[in-house]
Amino acid sequence: MNFAKYFFKKILLTLLGVLVTITISYFVIVIFINNQNGQPIIKNYFKFLISIFNGFGKPLLANNSGFKSSLSLFFHYYKFSLLFVGISFVFSFFIGVLVGIWLGYKNNKFSDLAISFIVFILAAVPTFIFAPIMLIISEINDLPVNFVEPSAFGFGFTLLSLMIPISLLSLGIIAFFTTITKSNLVQILKKDYVITLKANGLNSWKIFQKAVIKNLFISIINQIVPILVLAISFSLIIELIFQIPGQSIILISMFEQGEINVIMALVFFKTLLLFILAFICELIYDILQVENGYNFYFNLNIKDRIAKIKFRKGVHCVK
Repeated sequence: MNFAKYFFKKILLTLLGVLVTITISYFVIVIFINNQNGQPIIKNYFKFLISIFNGFGKPLLANNSGFKSSLSLFFHYYKFSLLFVGISFVFSFFIGVLVGIWLGYKNNKFSDLAISFIVFILAAVPTFIFAPIMLIISEINDLPVNFVEPSAFGFGFTLLSLMIPISLLSLGIIAFFTTITKSNLVQILKKDYVITLKANGLNSWKIFQKAVIKNLFISIINQIVPILVLAISFSLIIELIFQIPGQSIILISMFEQGEINVIMALVFFKTLLLFILAFICELIYDILQVENGYNFYFNLNIKDRIAKIKFRKGVHCVK
């Protein structure tokens, strides 16, 4: 399949998905918010679409007039959620995958059974059960219990105040990534091509480089977006517990104030973020996965490409 056509098709589907999602979200949200200007909903909807290119318009209420646009009001709060969830997710991804790989190679051994039991508990126990334990730990270690904004004591103290919330959110995400990685690795190690490489005398590290890591990455990559959605959902609870002024503030306060432009900025940004991430994951998956029938080919061998260029120049000179 031609890569340009495939890429263009994926972009169109992504943009269509974003449009459909924000359209449905708008008409659902507007049911619960009073119509501020008394105009028809469909007219307000098209005004909203136009306002996307102008910072989602100005805030509706006077007490939010200090912000130039609804987008600036949205980012005033959401930047803390983005920092909190971003650090937690990236940290959890790498730790979860590494632990999952280690458990996969230790499958059915005592160390695997012991750590798998701990992972099961982390995945099964609700977040609000661990929260009081984390609060006690923070008080014992003299860590800030509530979120501290950078304007108070600096960005370093802000990160320090996020340590406990990040740890709490990371517990569940690490458990998910560990379970998925281990399960897929155990299946990969049973494949015929891995058994053949073992029979040819290759050690575990060589087999991991040649046959395991690519297939493991393929099996994990499509799980990233669903786990991120779960992480965002769990983060709402944690933000309320530790008083982080992020997306939880937007959802609660802005609904009460009827700031539909700010709420839709949240919906639009999160929808766009998730769809772009899904687009990237699917693109990487289809490029790496040979069995899907696309069979894209990218020549990344620089020496080979230089040799071909020299050969073409030589042929041109002979002519």
